[in-house]
Amino acid sequence: MASSTQLTESPTSLAYDSQNISFSQWISLLTLCLAPVFVHILSGAPEPTYLTPKDHGPRPKWHDRICHYAPPSIIWRYAAITDRRIRAVEWNAADMAAANAIFWTSYGWDGSETMAVESVRYLIAPPDSARMTVLSWEFIKTVLTTLQGGQAIFVFAANWARITTTRSVPLIPAVDRIFHPLAALGLCRLYAAFWLTSDFAYFAPRGDNATTSATPFRNTQVIMVPLPTQATTSQDEDTPSKSQQIYRQDSKQISPPSSDIPAMDLLTAGPYLPSSYLPSRLFRALYLAPMFLLVPFISLAFFSPWRVRGTSTTATASGGASGGAFYVGGEYSITMILMMASSMTGVLTNVVIYAYYAARVGCNSTIIPCIAKTWYKVLCCVYFAGSVMILVCAAIQTRRTPCGSYTTTAPEYDFRHCPGLVSVGSSGTGTGTGLGTTVAFGLAMESASLGTTAGGFTVANFTGSCQGSMGLSEGAVFTT
Repeated sequence: MASSTQLTESPTSLAYDSQNISFSQWISLLTLCLAPVFVHILSGAPEPTYLTPKDHGPRPKWHDRICHYAPPSIIWRYAAITDRRIRAVEWNAADMAAANAIFWTSYGWDGSETMAVESVRYLIAPPDSARMTVLSWEFIKTVLTTLQGGQAIFVFAANWARITTTRSVPLIPAVDRIFHPLAALGLCRLYAAFWLTSDFAYFAPRGDNATTSATPFRNTQVIMVPLPTQATTSQDEDTPSKSQQIYRQDSKQISPPSSDIPAMDLLTAGPYLPSSYLPSRLFRALYLAPMFLLVPFISLAFFSPWRVRGTSTTATASGGASGGAFYVGGEYSITMILMMASSMTGVLTNVVIYAYYAARVGCNSTIIPCIAKTWYKVLCCVYFAGSVMILVCAAIQTRRTPCGSYTTTAPEYDFRHCPGLVSVGSSGTGTGTGLGTTVAFGLAMESASLGTTAGGFTVANFTGSCQGSMGLSEGAVFTT
């Protein structure tokens, strides 16, 4: 390039730059933006399993259910399922169903091991296997989560390499990439991937005067039946028939009062080894390590505030630093600042909450222990409100660069996203007012309407940018 300019920081502002994005482009951007959110919710937060009928107790309110969609709750759930599998003496379909269910009882949420044992008597449709089956719904969700998280890690790694190896400033994301940190956290699902399922159903006892009814639950049905007060045996009191007996738990038989409940083999859940079990301790520590690593990884990939050799250096139009100095800075958009604040706060919050409860009480419950705490509900609402605010700011600031990529920074920083970009305009200084290279450029025209005299011509200023090599016309792309 012909020249270079001094890289200085400029103030950020919330400028409306997205007015030139078409409707079809918006659909594509929002699809890329919201895909990690939908995958996060669909894969991490199952529907509640009600062990109390609607007329015998309240259903969870919106502020009770919304906490299950927060990243700390989902990350905790993956850890607890894996930890329970490690501590299970004999893992079977009943253990798997109880570990994946989110039980709502008359006293609130319950994901304890005691509930896992007690809930077996209400399990009417256990999973077909004690581990995830290929081509199941949970398998598909795991694949989607892995692809989303892998893409996010690739973007982080590419930005990190751009900073450390090519001495370039990081690429500032647009609305299509604001939820990449959430997608990266979704990779925690891989720990529990083999023991995730949604193929189960429970029935809830109602009372002596209750009637049998069916309520949809995922792809199965939950049969609401009265719970008998006494165990019923078959014609032979000593050997009850398999068709009448559902489960035996603590030497207590529960027989179906209705033929709507299918007959099945005896199942029991548990017992489980204590949290002091060494493999369990090692797993809980190992599970925390990637989240600790994600904090500096995100920080280095998107926001590096340090400077070496002074407060500024020379930057070429390709985005690299010259003169041997290492500088990472420049303009950071409002979207970038909010995204970094949200990502770093969210990851640190996940680490602190998980570390506190995992060390204090262990992962004995598949539901995060603070699910009913007021402070946690407020934290979840703040997290969701912050995500909406970032989405709105990113939608306002997102614009398309000359080479087709999207960013939220000002046009003078397009050289970061478009290597070899040259701005042409009427400044005539050879350097322009922005970053990169700006040259004066004009079109010679002969037109009487422009006041051109006979034998003369008029030079019309051309403002825009081109990408390619100075002095060569092959492959150059002009944008006005």
